[in-house]
Amino acid sequence: MKEAETMDSICVDDEMMQFQVTCSIQERWKNAFIDEAATIKAVLDTKGLAGSKFHDLVDGTFLTQFKAVDKIRENLPDGYAFPYKPSLMQAYV
Repeated sequence: MKEAETMDSICVDDEMMQFQVTCSIQERWKNAFIDEAATIKAVLDTKGLAGSKFHDLVDGTFLTQFKAVDKIRENLPDGYAFPYKPSLMQAYV
């Protein structure tokens, strides 16, 4: 997450910035698939504290996506036949 603290001060290329945002969001997802609770705690603990537009965009986007995925896991459709709720990765896909 350290790259998020300096990115908006050194990058003027919009496409490169979007690429870095996407990669950083995917890195957070990768970490969440490994340890969901620790990743969410880490993101929430640093939310809004970095003072960086890049960092805030990455964390804000990740949290918005996470809430949508978590909602899928909690609101399973009628007739869901499997004995277990889908994993975070399954809901994300």
